[in-house]
Amino acid sequence: MQLHPREIFREAVRYSAARVIIGHNHPSGNPEPSQADIDFTKRLMDCGELMGIELLDHFVVGGDHFISFERIWSFVRKNIYFSTFLKNEN
Repeated sequence: MQLHPREIFREAVRYSAARVIIGHNHPSGNPEPSQADIDFTKRLMDCGELMGIELLDHFVVGGDHFISFERIWSFVRKNIYFSTFLKNEN
């Protein structure tokens, strides 16, 4: 079942929230985000930006483990910065 972004942001708007964190579970026990999870997260970020509501993180829980999109993005951003820095140094 996939929610529409308006259902996610409805309560945020109701309470005048500036930021939200969302999460969902994978009953399979594997917290690895699916392509649908990634696409939906990007859509939420775009919608939130239009509304002035920042999506701080999206957690996917599976069994005793979880994946944080923010941790993944932070890691990617740091690696892109680091590799760009190294290229500029040579």
